[in-house]
Amino acid sequence: MTSDWSGEKYMGRGENFYRYNGFDRTINMSFTAAAQSKGEMMPMYNKLNYLQSVMTPNYTPAGYYFGNLVKMHVGAYLYDVPGVLTSLTYTIPQSAPWEIAIGTEEEGAQDKGDIQVLPHIINVSLSFKPIHNFAPKLQSNTFEGANAAKRVSSFGQERFISLSRGNNSGYDSVGGIDPNSGEAIVKKEVDVNT
Repeated sequence: MTSDWSGEKYMGRGENFYRYNGFDRTINMSFTAAAQSKGEMMPMYNKLNYLQSVMTPNYTPAGYYFGNLVKMHVGAYLYDVPGVLTSLTYTIPQSAPWEIAIGTEEEGAQDKGDIQVLPHIINVSLSFKPIHNFAPKLQSNTFEGANAAKRVSSFGQERFISLSRGNNSGYDSVGGIDPNSGEAIVKKEVDVNT
């Protein structure tokens, strides 16, 4: 994340005073796509083609174009977070083995055309700008206790890291942080049926 501050100088003061103008958030990530068998090659490349097509425009029946929104899902770090891809790079490592389209006669691979001359490994790098489904602001936590014993009793809904897999989340079960040990205090579930 980056925040935008503009500096201003006032008469009689040598230092800058700063005014907050907003923020921007970009998530950069990289991963490796690797086909470990003949059957994985074409499905992998079909998915890489689709991912690359997200960077191009889409068109209405009237011929007007628009960009594509995506939902990013990376474990519980980003769970169905809407946003836009701003860059995408495919790199073929020099050490990557290549499929050379030579099959055995029993397989008939050359006749069927189901083998292509392609690398087995592609490194993928992308940049993603999330569109938050909450008003981005300082997390509105509530605290209990006094002075040094004060601890977080509940966390706000401003989750820049999703910490969630749908409805099941350990995020809300943390009852605070013990100020002495730094350990999370887990809320005890109360069974209302007993």
